[in-house]
Amino acid sequence: MFDFIRNHIAYVSLQKIKNSTSSYERLAELTQAIQLVALSKLKIAQDQRKKENESLGSLKKLFSVVPGSDLPIQMYLLVPVTSDKSCCGSINTNCVDELFNYMCSIKEYDKDYLVFLIGKKGKSFLKKTCSSNYVKNISNLTKETTSLLTAVVVLEKINQIKFDKCVIIFNHLYSVFEQGIVLYEVLSYDNFVKNMHLQCNKGLDPVFWNSVLENEQEDVFFLRDLYEYCFALILLKAFHENELSELGGRITAMQNASKNAQEIIAKLKLQFNKARQSYITNELIEIVSCLNSLDIET
Repeated sequence: MFDFIRNHIAYVSLQKIKNSTSSYERLAELTQAIQLVALSKLKIAQDQRKKENESLGSLKKLFSVVPGSDLPIQMYLLVPVTSDKSCCGSINTNCVDELFNYMCSIKEYDKDYLVFLIGKKGKSFLKKTCSSNYVKNISNLTKETTSLLTAVVVLEKINQIKFDKCVIIFNHLYSVFEQGIVLYEVLSYDNFVKNMHLQCNKGLDPVFWNSVLENEQEDVFFLRDLYEYCFALILLKAFHENELSELGGRITAMQNASKNAQEIIAKLKLQFNKARQSYITNELIEIVSCLNSLDIET
């Protein structure tokens, strides 16, 4: 009776190890599939990135602040861009950490700030740390293909908030295995116009600035349309870069998960083989013992 119970326990143990191995094998297959999907999406997104870099090169001149200019900046609008999905590594944590550091630096200079969150992943952090300064959250942007229309819709929400400078915090993809935080600073419309006149008065590239300000006199809405169009392009660039970083982080995270699962599978298979060999050995010992007892009786 004791031998039967012992063999039954050994058999149950074998089944548990076998079921655990099967579960980890399915996990490894799932993580590899997610990794392949992310790789294919990353390739498509990187082709689009080259076109955006060409169009955004000239925007730096429009938004570059004159050194030593005394623009009235009291209210900051912080726009951290986080993801809506999980399994993308530490990109959301890095973004939230940078947001916290920026908030601390603003407080040191006795400035005010508001937070406009993009994505779901930073929501719990903001509610705990700065609920009074947390104004709005837009999520599920990545469910559909991010386009200029998406950026314009977000910009309309941003324009409803009064600020002096907008700081967009997002992740930039340097390689599949490396993402880093980047900040885009965009002046409010009033400061944007003031900065343009300062650029012209300082004599910095007068041909360029005079051509822009001449259009201001001819068309009342020209500068406003130019500002909103450029702002939307900057937002679109931030969204796409963060999406690239999300895909890169997901590839790395799923690669590590697959590697860990394979290591656990190898250990479980070794444990299963040892347990099975022990079970077989016990069965053989019982058979031999029975045969020996029969020989003694005869």
